[in-house]
Amino acid sequence: MLRTFDNAYNVIKGYLLKGYTLIVLGGDHSITYSSVKALHDSVEDYIGIIQFDAHLDLVDENPYQGRYSHSNGIRRVLELERVKRLVQIGVKGYDYPFHYSDVRRYDIMQITPNVIRVRGLREIVDSVLRNLDGIGSIYITIDIDVLDPSFAPGSGGRQARRTSAMGTASIYKRIRTMFKGNRYRRD
Repeated sequence: MLRTFDNAYNVIKGYLLKGYTLIVLGGDHSITYSSVKALHDSVEDYIGIIQFDAHLDLVDENPYQGRYSHSNGIRRVLELERVKRLVQIGVKGYDYPFHYSDVRRYDIMQITPNVIRVRGLREIVDSVLRNLDGIGSIYITIDIDVLDPSFAPGSGGRQARRTSAMGTASIYKRIRTMFKGNRYRRD
């Protein structure tokens, strides 16, 4: 598995160094670390991550999945020196109680589906952009389980009342438009 991550890292970094903007499609979030590390090692500025996901992906390590899996890609990314901001959109809660302290320690901005409904898309996007002020490169990652099961049945996570497809697409499009001309990556 680690050899696959190394291969992905090398291919992605090669294209980034040639100036390409990439869309990386993976089966799960285990590919996130290789992709963000390639971006990290290809640019000199600070990196911000926008994660659309129902889960935090902050598990450090466990005997079943190890250190590199779909449950800890974001944890590994936060260990990179120039990853300075993480915005999690659509998260439904803490998988484990200790994640609360991780969110505080890494100063993670979290936006739940309920907050999106109450505050509205425009205010959410504006707050995300303020949070990412001063960041040179943005990496956007979208996990299908961010969507409510009525839009993405069978996507895994058991959390109900997730974000709508329209709401998620609207937030993504507005953020992407705001960063047009700047470097950003997404998976």
